[in-house]
Amino acid sequence: MGDVTEYDFNELVREREWRKCFPDTTDQEQLLAAFLYFTETYWSIRHPERGKIKFELFEAQVETIRSWLGTRYSLILKARQIGFSTLCAAYSYWVAQYPDRPILMLSRTEREAIKLLQKTKYGYQFMPEWMKWRGG
Repeated sequence: MGDVTEYDFNELVREREWRKCFPDTTDQEQLLAAFLYFTETYWSIRHPERGKIKFELFEAQVETIRSWLGTRYSLILKARQIGFSTLCAAYSYWVAQYPDRPILMLSRTEREAIKLLQKTKYGYQFMPEWMKWRGG
């Protein structure tokens, strides 16, 4: 009999989940689907009335991600209170899981930049431990 390698079922499930969230592809539609799966399954945001909830994107947010995946630069004119900074926080964490993807968070004031980073830290805080360990 040949050498039998034993696999931990939970480890295989985690690997499958990782690949669903962070696929090794350049296909924009697959990357978009992966980002949506990641946010809806693993990313938490702080809702002002309901507390911690999973991040479900609005159509305009999905279109923004599609644009970011398809272009190197983007210029966005947006209104206030539409979840844009929340989207930036989730996307910056997601992109950071890929090698050699530096992230720079800038905002109008230092206070706003700190708030943006806090949104990323909040989402990270509620991620499964195996994903934190595996991530970049």
